[in-house]
Amino acid sequence: MADNTTLNTGTGGDSIATDDIGGVKFQRVKLIHGADGVNAGDVSSANPFPVTATASDAQKTDDAAFSPGTTAVIMIGFEADETSTDSVDEGDAGAARMTLDRKQITNPQPHTAGGLSMFRSLDLDETEEDVKTSAGQVYSWWITNFATTTRYVKFYNAPAASVTVGTTAPVLTLAIPGNSTDDTTAVWNGGGMGIAFDTAICVAATTGLADNDTGAPSANDVLVNIFYK
Repeated sequence: MADNTTLNTGTGGDSIATDDIGGVKFQRVKLIHGADGVNAGDVSSANPFPVTATASDAQKTDDAAFSPGTTAVIMIGFEADETSTDSVDEGDAGAARMTLDRKQITNPQPHTAGGLSMFRSLDLDETEEDVKTSAGQVYSWWITNFATTTRYVKFYNAPAASVTVGTTAPVLTLAIPGNSTDDTTAVWNGGGMGIAFDTAICVAATTGLADNDTGAPSANDVLVNIFYK
């Protein structure tokens, strides 16, 4: 049986669109939309059928806004991938890995982008120096005291232009002991947890512990390497 149907075949009436499926004619219907009494046009890619999203709609366009308490989320699934590891190609989608007892598997590795920035001073003294002029995090340091007496490295949560050593209070003070026989180095590595500075990162070194001390270390007494983001 052919598709389409002619109405009133005896007098050559209009044809309506139908589809023959297993010997039964099914009428083809073209959709329009609009409010009551209004024709908003045929449904097409340029005039799609309107759909109102609900809270159960968890599908989001890339980089679209997420509304807490409104946008739905989907439970994340992981692939049991402990015995024989699976791999994907560049650009492929894939499930995150977990052990057979449902622990997530992670494998941190170095990358050419996104590492820490470095600050170095061969002669840190009572003149404040900028590590970073905006908010940041200090993740580690390597500080050497070449003097025979203690030197005090002071961190300020402000740019150098806003810091006066002896007047501005430091937020962190490190005592680096002196040594008469060899140099003393202080190393700290915070791992993934940095020290937050919400304004800027600035450092100086003095010969005294007090916040208002302005004692000047000798030339090249204090070598500082700071790793920050």
